[in-house]
Amino acid sequence: MNAHKLTATLTENGTLLLKELPFNARESVEIIILERSEPTSFVEGCKIGDS
Repeated sequence: MNAHKLTATLTENGTLLLKELPFNARESVEIIILERSEPTSFVEGCKIGDS
């Protein structure tokens, strides 16, 4: 299964419109919606995987 990450904003009435998706017409897809969290603060000189 391929995953595609998008960000979108709901309209005032709560509608979410996704355009130009990388799928064919009539193709079945699974949709997971996550509330976007605030970015975490950056720590100077710290990388993922550092101990």
